[in-house]
Amino acid sequence: MSETTTIVLAALLMNLAYLAAIVFAAVALARLLPRKRAAIASARSSRIRGRMTRMMRPTLLMTPTTQPGFSKMGGQPELPKGQAWPSGDELPLSFLTQIDLAEARAAGGPDWLPADGRLYAFYDDPRRGLTDLVRVIHSREPAGEAAPHPADLSPKLRFTERRVAFLRLRSIPSLDWLGVDVRELDDGVALDELADLPDEPFGDELQHRIGGYPSEIQEEQMALSCERIRRGRDPYEDEEPTPAIVSRMRERATSPRPWRSPRPTESVCKPSAPP
Repeated sequence: MSETTTIVLAALLMNLAYLAAIVFAAVALARLLPRKRAAIASARSSRIRGRMTRMMRPTLLMTPTTQPGFSKMGGQPELPKGQAWPSGDELPLSFLTQIDLAEARAAGGPDWLPADGRLYAFYDDPRRGLTDLVRVIHSREPAGEAAPHPADLSPKLRFTERRVAFLRLRSIPSLDWLGVDVRELDDGVALDELADLPDEPFGDELQHRIGGYPSEIQEEQMALSCERIRRGRDPYEDEEPTPAIVSRMRERATSPRPWRSPRPTESVCKPSAPP
């Protein structure tokens, strides 16, 4: 074998060894990258879970009860003497609920509500999408007899009565509330777990609650929707929220102000935190 041939074979062997090293490194990297991506996704998931847990708030779940009491949903309101059934621009409002505030406070309710008196909430169906959809009446007068439904109130807007008690649970903000970009979570299992976390304490039942965070559906950020409604804008508009709206929304969510009893002609729109 000539010297030239020996040199060529040696160079060929070196190139083959080099290519083998590249292939080996590529295979090792291909095995490592999914693990690294999974580790990054897991870290992101852990950070988000920790953030959700740190922002936990108490909430009162309104649960059915057979015990007698004032608090209830639906039926006929036990309005104080002299309090007329409220009406909207066209028709009487639909009765939603009445709450004994002392009972709610005793169960661990939010301290931004009054400690005594009663709340009555009525629903104005034609005002859907507006800030005065629900009208709240606060009274410290004794409750009266059940007021009969106005004759011109549609039967569809007369809800079945259900007495309720209050169960204090934890409330966790949703991914929508936090504004999390779910595209950052490559792990579908982790995404499902985080998405289901806020509803875990309540199961599959309908949630009628006082305080805490809303149970958002259809990827809605209710804090932004309520702020847009307050400003007379479309609550579901697709444009990015302005810095002023985001700032105000965060202020409302993190710094609840004391309850201010509404005037008789005033309506109150409250998502999960008081304005």
